[in-house]
Amino acid sequence: MSHARMYCKTSTLVPAPKKNRKEKAARGRIRIRTVLLLLAVLMVTAWWQADQAASTDSIDNQLNYDLKQLWLMTPSYFAAGVKDAEWSIRWEFTTQSLIAKNKLIEALLPNDKYEGPVPKRITNDGKTITGIIEGMGQIAIHDLEETEYSNKYMIVWSYAGKQAEALTEEKLLKAAAMISEAITPYSSAPAIAVKLQGNAHSDWIKKDWDRLTQAETLQSYEEDGIKSVLYYSANLRSYAWMKEGYKANMQVALKKHTESDTYKLTLGVPAISGEF
Repeated sequence: MSHARMYCKTSTLVPAPKKNRKEKAARGRIRIRTVLLLLAVLMVTAWWQADQAASTDSIDNQLNYDLKQLWLMTPSYFAAGVKDAEWSIRWEFTTQSLIAKNKLIEALLPNDKYEGPVPKRITNDGKTITGIIEGMGQIAIHDLEETEYSNKYMIVWSYAGKQAEALTEEKLLKAAAMISEAITPYSSAPAIAVKLQGNAHSDWIKKDWDRLTQAETLQSYEEDGIKSVLYYSANLRSYAWMKEGYKANMQVALKKHTESDTYKLTLGVPAISGEF
């Protein structure tokens, strides 16, 4: 009886060539780099979108926000209160529109057929038109500069303190919104400055200014009877870059009246424009 021999064929694992291993490793590194690059792109895109949203938000809302904050922050800054301070808001912008000035006059100082025209005063060789809107303060439209390709304008809204009809927060916000809306077709980002003036509360003569403002002091000086301090306040959204390389958004100046023992306080956001 013959016995058939049984053979079991076994498989042997053959190591992959070194070249294949190197190719796989290289492909793995490429995949990792691709994933990291994609993550970086997504992060940059998200940051850019957030920055754009913040920028848009600041253009549309920062003035409204800052005015509300100033209304809350400054009642104790002035002897007669914030309502009786002299308020002004200034917008400066450049536009290529040839009809901007006429459209701004129509929007802000209209000749209403029902309520009658807003009384206007033309000065500065026709470059300044001023009108008073009952209960809403004064609006002045200034033609600052004209070139071959563009025109630069400044609009100033002001409300003098101690009027028969006191300023309210609602009037303040309404006037600012009305002017901002009129400017929007001609400039999406005008330069805006707010200024308040009035007799200073006694705290400003006796107490530490940093405690009163709750802001970071950036620069201060005293000269010719004027004390001025430049601040950065976390309570405000607007700011301006100073030539020294830092951001500021509030300036306070105190000046003694020559004919009395009282002091005049001027507050500007992001800085004081014009005279103290």
